[in-house]
Amino acid sequence: MNSENKERIDIADLSLEWLEKYPVWTWYIGSLFEPEDEIIPVDLNSESIDEIDVLFARAEFTTVDGLSLKGWISYDIDADNVYNIDFFYENHDFGFNSNLKKLAADKLARFRKVLNDESLIVFPIAYKSAIAFDDGQQLCGYFNPC
Repeated sequence: MNSENKERIDIADLSLEWLEKYPVWTWYIGSLFEPEDEIIPVDLNSESIDEIDVLFARAEFTTVDGLSLKGWISYDIDADNVYNIDFFYENHDFGFNSNLKKLAADKLARFRKVLNDESLIVFPIAYKSAIAFDDGQQLCGYFNPC
């Protein structure tokens, strides 16, 4: 995969602004002496994704209660699985990983506190991503970290 002349950022810096500029990202694979948590934009139309195992893609979310949010998903290509979502609300970033259930429960409590709505039903949350398959279908579905 050609990663020359591309932006490279730390995954912790992935924001709505970056996602608007580049809707799909993947891990940057550099030398052993470079950080392991950097990502680069991916153009799914022009690059071979044979070398890519995970995509981070802009997504729109809708909670069970109808709240709309923007953020991104982590999609494991080989497993055909969305295992992580991250969305933004006001000045906060909320990430939920299906492999880290206790942490997800803590973040859900924090999200409800920020919204001042302890009864908000968030999961399963619907998502629609910026990833489109060859047949034109967008990657979409429901995510529940618990």
